[in-house]
Amino acid sequence: MSVFLNVSNHSSRQWSNKQRAEAEKYGKIVDIRFPPVPADISAEEVKKIAKRTFEVICQYDCSVVMLQGEFTLTYHLVNLLKQAGIRVVAACSDRQATEQVDEDGNSIKCSQFTFVQFREY
Repeated sequence: MSVFLNVSNHSSRQWSNKQRAEAEKYGKIVDIRFPPVPADISAEEVKKIAKRTFEVICQYDCSVVMLQGEFTLTYHLVNLLKQAGIRVVAACSDRQATEQVDEDGNSIKCSQFTFVQFREY
């Protein structure tokens, strides 16, 4: 069975019904946690993380990989996956933000994201 591989820090269990249904069109959803990327590591170390993560991803029969996380690692992974002929997408959502000021003058911002589509890299 083909897999829709979710490589992010957003568990598919928390997705909307619409997002799950769209993902399931490609296959069974499997979550893989996006690896942590310390801010103080070099570009070469990021490339090493990308290679290790790519090797993990290649263990699955992926029809699509949803990839979202730290920008430089995402960049390297997208390139590796596309070179291997693996389709890579990102979730696109509408963001509705509200802002309130509490009695102490503190600003409180709340964002709600509504899934719209998967967009290919």
